[in-house]
Amino acid sequence: MRTFKGMTDEMRLQIIQEYLDGSSKYSLKKKYKLTDPNRINEWMCNFGIENPHPQPIPLSLMPKKKESQEIEDLKKQIKQLKKDLAFSEMKADAFDTMITLAEKQLQIPIRKKTGAKQ
Repeated sequence: MRTFKGMTDEMRLQIIQEYLDGSSKYSLKKKYKLTDPNRINEWMCNFGIENPHPQPIPLSLMPKKKESQEIEDLKKQIKQLKKDLAFSEMKADAFDTMITLAEKQLQIPIRKKTGAKQ
């Protein structure tokens, strides 16, 4: 059994157990007069205990550039797809007009008749 600043391993393990049972670090800090509640994580690491309550990554540390770059790329892709769609619609309209003019000038039906054969 070793001691560090007046606290034995058994005492540290008891604090870790309370933390694992659901107590917050800050309530344990008050109860046991700890200077730093994050010391519990260090003790868990030293004893080889996995932390079931990992600390969330603060928003300030989250990578924003990658997400914003993806959003910008998607916006560019949407813009290009809208241009392609408009071009395809104009092309279809031009073909339709061309067929209509050819039917009038040549006086022959070019479009396929709809409906079932009899």
